[in-house]
Amino acid sequence: MEDLKKELDKIMQDEIDRGDALGTVCLAFQDNQEVYRGSFGVDNLTDRRPIRDTDIFRLFSMSKPVTSLAVMIAFEKGLLKADDYVEDYLPGFRDMKVLKTDGKSGNTEVAAKNKITVKHLLSMTGGLEYPNDLTDVGLLLGKNLFWPMENKYPDGMVPTVELMNKVGNFPLLYEPGTKWNYSLSADVLGAMIEVASGMTYGEFLKKNIFEPLDMKDTDFYVPAEKLDRLVTMHDRQDGSYIPWDEPFLGTMPKKYKPLFESGGAGLVSTVDDYARFALTLLNEGTLPAMFSRSGKPVVIISKGTSRYMRTPQLNESQRKTADWYSLQGYNYGNLMRILEDPEKAELKGPAIGEFGWDGWAGTYVSVDPVKRIVF
Repeated sequence: MEDLKKELDKIMQDEIDRGDALGTVCLAFQDNQEVYRGSFGVDNLTDRRPIRDTDIFRLFSMSKPVTSLAVMIAFEKGLLKADDYVEDYLPGFRDMKVLKTDGKSGNTEVAAKNKITVKHLLSMTGGLEYPNDLTDVGLLLGKNLFWPMENKYPDGMVPTVELMNKVGNFPLLYEPGTKWNYSLSADVLGAMIEVASGMTYGEFLKKNIFEPLDMKDTDFYVPAEKLDRLVTMHDRQDGSYIPWDEPFLGTMPKKYKPLFESGGAGLVSTVDDYARFALTLLNEGTLPAMFSRSGKPVVIISKGTSRYMRTPQLNESQRKTADWYSLQGYNYGNLMRILEDPEKAELKGPAIGEFGWDGWAGTYVSVDPVKRIVF
C-alpha cells in the first residue's frame, strides 16, 4: 500500500510541477476500503492557499452521472419511462425540426421524423446540441438564448423548465435516434423530472440522493458560510493561469441561487461526497453500511436498475459520431462512458465495464465493477 501511495503521489505532484494544474485532490477505494487520499498544489496564485480534500469543486459535466441516477430513481418511482416522449412533459419540444445544411441554398428546417424519447436523452442521441460556435444549431442556441442570459446574469436567469422549453424551439442537429452528439440532454432530463415529480430538480436530488447518501456539500449553490472552500476557477492564457469567475450555461455556484438547475453541468461537490455517490454505483445501487450515518446500508435503486444504468446503449451507427479521443474503446449510455475495448482505449488497468465521466475543469470519476475500484 505504501508503494501505491508513493506512485500516485508522484503522478499527482508531477502534474502540478508541469503546470498542468494548480491544485488537485485524489481519492481511491478498492473493495469499499479507502486505499489512497492525496491533495496537491494550491487554490490560487495570489495567497497560494493549499488545496484541501474538504474543498468544493465545480463538477461541470460530472453532474451528468448524478442526473443519470436521478432518472433511474424516477423510473423506479413510476415518474418516467425510457420510451416516454419529451414533448409530453415539455411542450416546447412538439413539432421538432431538423436543421439541414446545403452549401448552395443555405440552411433549411425540415420536420423531424422521430420524437425525442427519454432513452434518446440518456444516450445523447436525441439530436440536441450545446450552445457553441462550432455548428449552426449551436450558434443559434448561443446567440439567441444562452449567451444573452449569461450577459445579463443574474437578472437574466431563467427557471429550469422554462429554459428547456425554450431549447425545444430551436432546430435539432440530427434526426433523433440516428447519431450521438454531446448536448443539453441531461438538462432536459432534469426539467422533465421537475414536471414529473412536482419538485424543483434540486429538491428531487436532495431528497432522493444527497440527503440519503449524506452528500452534505453537493448542490447547485455554495452558501456564504462555505465559500472559503470553493476552489478558484482559472483560465489558461499564454501558459499562465488567470482567475475565472463567470456564468457558464447560465449558472454560477455562488452569490445567487440559480433558477436554472443544470443537470448536465451545474453541481458542485467534494471528493468525499462524490465518493459516496460512486460507491453507491459500485455496489449496485446501495451505499454500504460503513459509509452511512445510520450504520445501515442505504438502498437508492435496485440491483437490476443499477446494472441497466451502466449498460452500453449505442449501436454501431451511432458510435461513428462518438469519435472523441477520450471515448476510443468506449460505448456510451445513460450519460456515462462504458469501457468495451481496453486495448483500443490504450488502457492497461481498467476491466471491461469500467464506467464514469469527467468535467470541463478537470474533474473525473472512474468506477470499475470488476476490479471493485472507485477513483
